[in-house]
Amino acid sequence: MKNALLVVLACIIGSGIGATCKAQGMPKLNLKESPSTEVVFVPFSESQFPDFAHVFAHARAGLQPAAFVISNQSDRAVIGIAARWTVVAQDGSRAHYWSRTHMYLSNPPSPLAPADARLLVAPDTFVPESLVMSGRGMIGLAPDPEIVSKITAASQIYAEVDCIIFGDGEVVGLDQSQLAAEIQDRKAAIDVVLKQVHAAQANGENLLDALSQFAASARPANDSVGRRAAQFARELAGTKHREAFLSYLEGIPAPVNFYRKDGGALR
Repeated sequence: MKNALLVVLACIIGSGIGATCKAQGMPKLNLKESPSTEVVFVPFSESQFPDFAHVFAHARAGLQPAAFVISNQSDRAVIGIAARWTVVAQDGSRAHYWSRTHMYLSNPPSPLAPADARLLVAPDTFVPESLVMSGRGMIGLAPDPEIVSKITAASQIYAEVDCIIFGDGEVVGLDQSQLAAEIQDRKAAIDVVLKQVHAAQANGENLLDALSQFAASARPANDSVGRRAAQFARELAGTKHREAFLSYLEGIPAPVNFYRKDGGALR
């Protein structure tokens, strides 16, 4: 599963089960009902959402049949979302794709969809309405050519939102993608790396050597925080923009406390 790069956060639109998007030549899009009554999904169409139309220029054009828009009708911001697509080929075979994103990927953090705002969602693409309206260009992951080719050649596409996280920390949906845990683990890993950096600086050690040694340390397969921290250390050691990357990591705040309204477990 990929995390979409925060600046482009693209997201979401769907309607209830059976909602469709079938423009001429496009495969049918079936959207599962939203896990929250406060967030409405609508299949993307250029006529209904002209402001988002330019998102599908060039390399992203093939993602349009799988795109939907999320309309946040809550008085709380949407700060995290995970979605899953099942693409059915002409021969009946199926391929599954996950995408997820959250506001803590950016510094400073910015909600994906503030209250009464919208978010465009497609595989590896999350585009807030505010970004489109600002007139700024988008920066993000290029779509996977394999996913694009399967979507354009599909007979049907099924999409569902696995998880929505609101600004007050409420988690809605199954969260099979473990988005809430991913956000927490990512911040914990950042804190581990920053501790190593600050210790090396305080002791007058060579920062590159300290980071490389930390990254090379063996860790159990189930140590998700440690393995993520090692990855951050490798990236920090390898980048030519170490100070900028370090400043980015230091600016990531602790996430809100996540909860379910029914008191259920998050993992």
